[in-house]
Amino acid sequence: EQAAHHYRQALALVEQSGANEDLKGVALSKWGALLERRGLGTEAVKVLREALAIQERIHGAHDLRIFYTKTRLAGAYTSSDRLDDAVAIDRQLLEERRAMFGENHPMVLNAMTNAVASLTAAGMYSEALPLAERALALAESNTDVRSRNTGAELTNLSQLLFFSGRYVEAEALATQAVAALEAAIAPNPLKKH
Repeated sequence: EQAAHHYRQALALVEQSGANEDLKGVALSKWGALLERRGLGTEAVKVLREALAIQERIHGAHDLRIFYTKTRLAGAYTSSDRLDDAVAIDRQLLEERRAMFGENHPMVLNAMTNAVASLTAAGMYSEALPLAERALALAESNTDVRSRNTGAELTNLSQLLFFSGRYVEAEALATQAVAALEAAIAPNPLKKH
């Protein structure tokens, strides 16, 4: 509640100061994210839509700030049980990121992961499954963050298989996910402290 109060104060100061619209868009996006994390999805949707309108007017449709605000908006739609809206935004973000960065970029992996989550939440398992498999392949190919991302994508795929009634496969992937996540957090004995 204290954080919410501070954000409201900061937003009021931004508006009173006549600060540029860009700053207002950023403040609204952060405020919307806070509302969504607090479980206030309906309120977050309103704030994030306002932030998105400001940011698109200033920066056009393909600025990274807009990607982040749209991602937050999809999350707010999910927590408001507006799953069709969340799926639509996540699909759009995935296509935009593919067009901007190419298929094998970490930003595309992030968009795939979000799309898998919203498709899964909407019960669209048959559409989510091939995307989850592609996200896993992409995570495994990225040597910079392989263990952490691989573990997360294995977890996502395991959940999808479980929801699809493929329990044996789901259990095997869940075991692999735990191993990958443990490897990601294990201390590196070769690294100097």
